[in-house]
Amino acid sequence: EGSGSFYSDKRDQQISAGTVSGSVSITYYAPKDSDTESDKVTIRATSASSTNVSATIELTFAKGKISLSAVPKELIADGNSESKITAQVTDFNDEPAPDGERITFSIMSKIGSFGSGDTTASAQSSSGTTSVTYVAPREVGDDKVIIQATAVGYETYTSTAEEPIITLLAQEVGTITLTSGADSIP
Repeated sequence: EGSGSFYSDKRDQQISAGTVSGSVSITYYAPKDSDTESDKVTIRATSASSTNVSATIELTFAKGKISLSAVPKELIADGNSESKITAQVTDFNDEPAPDGERITFSIMSKIGSFGSGDTTASAQSSSGTTSVTYVAPREVGDDKVIIQATAVGYETYTSTAEEPIITLLAQEVGTITLTSGADSIP
């Protein structure tokens, strides 16, 4: 029960194998091209010659992790200010993820955009990292930028309002100083 297969290039979920000295060995391949609905799969082995002989094993898929950082963390909401958002991607052993892992970034707070003008962007990892450029909006509405990063086989990372990736600042309002040599202005 679950996804994956017994052949790396097929979707076969059943396999027959003969015994050698009373043992049988098979290889199970976890799914690569889509995320699983469940983090577990159950494999059952049953003897073809006797229905009374069977074994069951449950496997748990280990997922990698994504963390995000932004430089700078504060931006002026002027429609031009930019921040580089970097995803650190590690496998289930806390080692840098393999090159080519596709990370999808989404602006959950719907304020600002990525360099493409969209609220979603994708980039591939290299040496366990990848980056996208965030562009501040023209005005501050909500000042907390919430970003989510996802990838197949990795835990989803979503920043929070309590710990936003970026905080937007209003543009400075200029000041005008008036001076007069008279005590009053008519």
